[in-house]
Amino acid sequence: MKRNLLIVSLLFIYFLTSSMECTNCTTKPMLLGKEKSWLPAVGNRELMFTDNGNNTHVFRINAIDKTELVVNECDENYQIQYIKTTLYLNDARTDSIHLALRSSNWLCLNAYSKGEPNIVMCDIFAKSGQGKSAKRLSNVNIGNHQYPDVILLLHNEGYSNGIDSLFIADRSGIVGFQYDGVNYVLE
Repeated sequence: MKRNLLIVSLLFIYFLTSSMECTNCTTKPMLLGKEKSWLPAVGNRELMFTDNGNNTHVFRINAIDKTELVVNECDENYQIQYIKTTLYLNDARTDSIHLALRSSNWLCLNAYSKGEPNIVMCDIFAKSGQGKSAKRLSNVNIGNHQYPDVILLLHNEGYSNGIDSLFIADRSGIVGFQYDGVNYVLE
């Protein structure tokens, strides 16, 4: 009897632990698609913008396009790719516009001024079709350039409005924004 109980217990433990094995783990690479062209800048450099008074301003941008090897819950490796772009609006780097693009077209924006959030939004490509807080526009003149595909992002109600709006364009990235009541456009 004890032997049967031992065999049944061991079989139960075996079936219980084997049912917990990973069978549905992601190993497919999670790479960016054509949406990658919305954030083309790479590296740490300066961008020139012109304000409404036709004065030139230099802002620092830090952009990372990275592919990493990660381990899933089944201890198997796979690749993920992402882009992170931050435009710093002041020397202290406290006021900034941060965009992050991940696989599945997941584009997020966090814009902060004076330590307060101004625009916080994810799934921008989907929201731009709805036209409320993000609007998809075609053939738009911004400064001295015409952009065929642009998304206008508006500040969130109830948040500080130091950064009131932002334009991003396909193949150009950040092309315009309003900051502390002043409009800036990419030169």
